[in-house]
Amino acid sequence: MSKTSLAIAIEEDSEPEISLRLWLRLIRCTNQIETHLAAMLKCDFDAGLARFDILAALERKRAGMTMSELAEALLVTNGNVTGRMQTLLRDGLVEIQKDESDRRVSIASLTPKGIRTFKKMAESHHAWVREIFEPLTNEDQAALYADLGKLREALKSSIG
Repeated sequence: MSKTSLAIAIEEDSEPEISLRLWLRLIRCTNQIETHLAAMLKCDFDAGLARFDILAALERKRAGMTMSELAEALLVTNGNVTGRMQTLLRDGLVEIQKDESDRRVSIASLTPKGIRTFKKMAESHHAWVREIFEPLTNEDQAALYADLGKLREALKSSIG
């Protein structure tokens, strides 16, 4: 992530407000974790986070998902999903069927190869995440999880 003018101003301020420092720390931690996980997926599976996320979404909903449902679940555009699906189709990880009740709608689901591939990726991903948080005790992790849960609930009520 490139530094925003606010981030630069905060770094230059000797005593920035704690909420601003916390916001920056959350962003930096998230970016570091995502960068590390993306590198590990690339190294071990020649895949990116987007591929992993699509496979994960389809694995959670084994009956399949429409392209719109998939885009909504991943917080991306339909066009983004459609482009990525072509590679997954080519690699034999997903299949697309027309909805029997509405032939205009396509439903994507994992193939047996996609299920096996995702299972391996998910096992590795879980190990990498465990390793990332290993420096924190179980109690520290639980406290952080609870605090972030409080923040999430507050955000839902204040900004949606």
